[in-house]
Amino acid sequence: MTAEDVDLSKMGISSQSDPDSSQPSTSGMVVKNREVVDDTPNQLDLNTVANYIRLINEQPNYIPPANELIDNCLNIVTCLSQTAGTEDELWGLLTAVEDYLVRLITSLNCPLRNDLINAILDKFFTIISDPTSNARPAMSVILIVLDGSETEAPFGTARWLEGGPSPASLGTALACLYRWISEWNASPALSDWVLGYMKKLEENEQYDVLIEVSKDNLSRLLLAVNNPTDLRQSNAEVIFHVMASLRETTDILDKVAPNLGEVLNALVADSRQWSWQLLQNVVDITTAMVDHLRAPLLGQDLVRFNNRYNAVITCLEQHMASRSSQFLRLPAWGSQSNMAAAAGNDMTVVRKIGLLNRGTTCYVNSAMQALLATREFSNFVVMHMHDRAYWAKLAELFAKLKYSVSTKVDPDDFYVTMNSPKFNIDIQHDTSEFLGYFFELLLSYEHKMDCGHDYSKPPVIITYRRRLPPPLTLSPNPTEEEPVENNQDEAVAGSSTGATASRKRTRKGSSNNRKRQRTTEPPPPEAPESFVDHIFGGVILSHMRCLVCNELSSTRDVFRDLTLAFPEAKKDHIHTVQSLVDYYCSTELLTADNRYKCPACGCKRDVERRAVIEYTPRYLIIVLKNFKFDAKKLTQNKLMSPTIYNHSVTLPTVPAQTQNGYTMYAAIVHEGSSMSSGHYYTLAKTEDGWYLFNDDTVTKCNEDDIQFLRPCNTPYMLFYRRDDVVEVPFPSLNEVPPNIRELVKVHNKLYIETVQKLQLTRP
Repeated sequence: MTAEDVDLSKMGISSQSDPDSSQPSTSGMVVKNREVVDDTPNQLDLNTVANYIRLINEQPNYIPPANELIDNCLNIVTCLSQTAGTEDELWGLLTAVEDYLVRLITSLNCPLRNDLINAILDKFFTIISDPTSNARPAMSVILIVLDGSETEAPFGTARWLEGGPSPASLGTALACLYRWISEWNASPALSDWVLGYMKKLEENEQYDVLIEVSKDNLSRLLLAVNNPTDLRQSNAEVIFHVMASLRETTDILDKVAPNLGEVLNALVADSRQWSWQLLQNVVDITTAMVDHLRAPLLGQDLVRFNNRYNAVITCLEQHMASRSSQFLRLPAWGSQSNMAAAAGNDMTVVRKIGLLNRGTTCYVNSAMQALLATREFSNFVVMHMHDRAYWAKLAELFAKLKYSVSTKVDPDDFYVTMNSPKFNIDIQHDTSEFLGYFFELLLSYEHKMDCGHDYSKPPVIITYRRRLPPPLTLSPNPTEEEPVENNQDEAVAGSSTGATASRKRTRKGSSNNRKRQRTTEPPPPEAPESFVDHIFGGVILSHMRCLVCNELSSTRDVFRDLTLAFPEAKKDHIHTVQSLVDYYCSTELLTADNRYKCPACGCKRDVERRAVIEYTPRYLIIVLKNFKFDAKKLTQNKLMSPTIYNHSVTLPTVPAQTQNGYTMYAAIVHEGSSMSSGHYYTLAKTEDGWYLFNDDTVTKCNEDDIQFLRPCNTPYMLFYRRDDVVEVPFPSLNEVPPNIRELVKVHNKLYIETVQKLQLTRP
């Protein structure tokens, strides 16, 4: 028999499992000869399904016709929903199903693959939302069709979720998922899928469903922690996510109290580290429940509370609550009415919010998320620059990214006001060049009021001479006497860096042809005091020694970023950001087109140049020059040199400058093999850890993820905070200026009204 001979759409229903020899056997399917489906009328025959999958997997080049393929997969889903048995008993069948589905998803063309995934998920949704189905957890194996990195994507397109199901159906589905989480550990994708489902319920304002169903199932979920040996870590994260989200619910302790002592005792009896972690989370989250409910009580009300929950309080007193559980950073659930009220009340939203891509605006989105993570900068913009032209638009964008009740913000108004002919939002641009331009824009309007400004006209960028602070010292060696030249006339609009900040040689055979510009025109005006330069500005001191007369001279330049080139190295050499910084400040020869005019000789000479940082910026931006110019093809080729991206770096400084240590807090990554195309996204550290901001998609990540990106994903801009700079929290909504607060309230009200209208118009 071949796979073509087996059609589940024709063979799927059987009134009895016939044990005679004509019935396909499951002995070769590693189901351990156990009858895992009850012999009841109108039930799919598991043996037929197992035989079909075995035959298909034995013929890897055979794919059934489209209609037959989808029908057969739906029959498999239905069969699994009725398949009882333990994980060990079903291991062979589930592994075969996974292999089969993975082969289909990876081999089918895109349209058919999407049709198959949607059909499977629609069937999955229909079954788990049916209160009469009693769906078995083995069905969760079909979630293998989802890409783990895009767990939420199917929720945005699945017809079931967009079709306006009743709260009862939503609750039935959620209760089914909770039951599986508490008793099933064989489907790695299940926990991610449940978290994604809960998030979509939050986005659709279904807080009543979340609270009531979660309360009803909390005892079941908590008891699952009682058996740490079999509990998958990802399932534990779902359980603690639910507990923490319910911590402010009025009668939640009544659901926890009956089983709390049993669970804590079981975890204490198990001496493994895993059990200790589970114990600490249970204690921390339950303590937070007690603290919240007890905080407003006084007098007899407090006495009654303590008496009612004496057993819970006594259990917790036997363990030390650290109150540091990561799950306590999650926002507590509230009803839809409370959420709507939040749009007009002074509350701080702690969710992470993305930016919609308006076509090719990832280069702007990534830069804005990095600036938002620059806490001192974003705080000052919102609190003090909300009445300045262009700054006010940035303050509004930052405020929406912090206080919006949605999970994504449309930045179209912000992009329109930029109105720059140089940076058209319909064309991809370099994010470093954009940030340099944006800093110059802010500097040009730092002292101009927003009121009455005409945003329909392009902004006017003023070219300033950079303001230099007084010298700290003339030389790293105080005994040396050198003339110092202040290069204030070399900073131009659109550049985020001083003249020497990117003059370091690149790879062998290439050169930087940037020359000193001499002009008879009057020099531009000196820049006024600038908050941009206060945050990002530094001063680099360059020492030159003429190779003809040995004359020593120095120049001072303002920079807002350091552009680091990759030196020539052996094939297997691994660079580090620290080594690139050291290379940038090392001694180099300036010859040919890069020769320097010696003050003593009066003409250009070959010189030795060495750089050192005189004033260190509070926030350091490093641009990695991941490209090399091909003179023959006149193109920039992207370099993918193996590099360790140090979380801490030290700048070489003059002796008088002692603040030179930095810690990374953000990075902009370029994805793609060409410098002329690709995509930008940002990794940034927030109040509760690191997140990946990929336009409107925001996901949790680790600080070390930057070290393990694919070769074509190269960190391009690195953001560091000086170690002596104290990080300040973002203000709450009621602390921001009234005009910004009102803009946020209008934005949130419009979003909630839009969601409510969509819900009312759904069939």
